[in-house]
Amino acid sequence: MRALAEAERQRAADQARASRRLRQRALWLAALAALAVIAAGFAGLQTQTANNQAATAVAAQATAEIARQDSHDQAATAVAAQATAETARHDAQQAARLARARVLLSRHWPSFRTAAG
Repeated sequence: MRALAEAERQRAADQARASRRLRQRALWLAALAALAVIAAGFAGLQTQTANNQAATAVAAQATAEIARQDSHDQAATAVAAQATAETARHDAQQAARLARARVLLSRHWPSFRTAAG
């Protein structure tokens, strides 16, 4: 009878430890999920910023083209506007690439951390 009672106490203690481990893992998983949501939100903001910069670049290029066609006297202004537009377009492309990389990172980081851990 005592052996049975001891075995039951041992089984209950093992189950309690297993339950604690599962709760801890669930908390870690919830924290990683929250971090992924935050990273995805940040990536969304970066994508929106990149899109705004791209629209600005397109507008600047259109302005540069109109200025170039309107007047031969304003050639220097058109060249400067074109350079500004190219710089803005380049910055927008870089921001878009960065936003895409952050989205990919936010999608794959939790599984990477789990596999590496």
